[in-house]
Amino acid sequence: MISENSTILGTPAETAGSVGIVHPFPIYRAGLAKLLTEEGYEVTFSVGTLAEVQPFALASEAGEPAADVVIAADRLSDGRGSQLANSCGSSVLLLAEAVSAYVLDEAERTGCAGLIAKTHHADDLRRAMSAVISRRTYFPEKSGMIELTRSTQLTDRELELLMLLSEGRSVKSIAQRLNLSVHTVRNHVRAILRKMNASTQLEAVLRAHTLGLVRLHAEV
Repeated sequence: MISENSTILGTPAETAGSVGIVHPFPIYRAGLAKLLTEEGYEVTFSVGTLAEVQPFALASEAGEPAADVVIAADRLSDGRGSQLANSCGSSVLLLAEAVSAYVLDEAERTGCAGLIAKTHHADDLRRAMSAVISRRTYFPEKSGMIELTRSTQLTDRELELLMLLSEGRSVKSIAQRLNLSVHTVRNHVRAILRKMNASTQLEAVLRAHTLGLVRLHAEV
């Protein structure tokens, strides 16, 4: 929240709009909230999962949305931030690990208002927020992005396995978690390696990270 005596660039602060934050890491949420508050935005909620957004989404059904804009991480422990585009009543600015053509297509398809990378510069965030708060869209140019060809498109199950591989899990561990046979998991892994044009699981995970498909487990 912005106190009444907050100032921006030496002038009395006026609320530029309200923002909700959905990101799995508390430290990142705190830093983002601080930056947004300094820019004159009122941070109405800051949570780590889709489930934690629900009380705010339900409250908005009876009146105004809980926030004008929700900045949501693309990958969350219980789903994808883009799911909020049609469920929270707010404009959604998607925050991806890396901006790729794949992530851009998904953001546009699901109705997100904008997309920026987690490694964004503060100026990028300012421009994105200015556009989205004004009911405009903010998407990067697709030219030059790493493309996923049709043969590279992963199935939901393959993407699920790839995310588990990015957490450092073994084939046996994945099989137990998903209640699948080791043989089935190995077949899925072989398909993933083929589609990602990778010779090892690590290479597949690193490529997937570059494409914005997974978050490396060690990152914060």
